[in-house]
Amino acid sequence: EQGDLLYIPRGTVHSGCVSPEGYSHHLTVSTYYHNSWGELLQNVLIPGALGKAIKEDVEFRKGVPVNWTRYMGRLMAPVTAETAALEDGGDDDNASDDTSSEEELQGE
Repeated sequence: EQGDLLYIPRGTVHSGCVSPEGYSHHLTVSTYYHNSWGELLQNVLIPGALGKAIKEDVEFRKGVPVNWTRYMGRLMAPVTAETAALEDGGDDDNASDDTSSEEELQGE
């Protein structure tokens, strides 16, 4: 009815409709916008912790090794394979092959 107010919880898919004889206004007011765990980590916790680490620990201010993709070890092997061609300045047959073994990567 005219003047009614409806609360719809966040994330509820909805659509307003009105009869041809009437008018309707749809106003959305959100006080819980950008309050996810991801937003909290990305915008508050991680930048704060990282900023403090950079300020207080000289290790975080040292330069990244030129060969940082190979420096990261086995955990970064797929990244190393994909970026080997970029580091070497040429095309590499294994550049997009995520199944390359560590020995194949080191033999290049």
